[in-house]
Amino acid sequence: MRLLVLTMLLWATACGADEALDCTLGEFSKVYGGLQWQVRGCSDGQSVIVMTVAGNPADPYFFLLRPAGDKVAVAAQGSGDASAAAPARAELERMLARDLLILVRGLATSK
Repeated sequence: MRLLVLTMLLWATACGADEALDCTLGEFSKVYGGLQWQVRGCSDGQSVIVMTVAGNPADPYFFLLRPAGDKVAVAAQGSGDASAAAPARAELERMLARDLLILVRGLATSK
């Protein structure tokens, strides 16, 4: 887990985050692209990571979702099966900023 947190801090900075993000806030499971994923909130209060769970054929793989105007910017990273992650990525890329806000609010209440 510590390695994942360090990876996320470095990766989020590289993806253009204004500050290093701690993406260990709250968590719940959700299905994207027909597969189970874990969603966690980030310290900026507006971004989330969506990570593979055990048994997901894309494991290890994760997405960083950040608001971008009315839409959501999706960055992906992982060494798992990218084709298994592709349907989830497509679904996440269709999200709107208001959908992301709903996830963030849900994570705030899951603490």
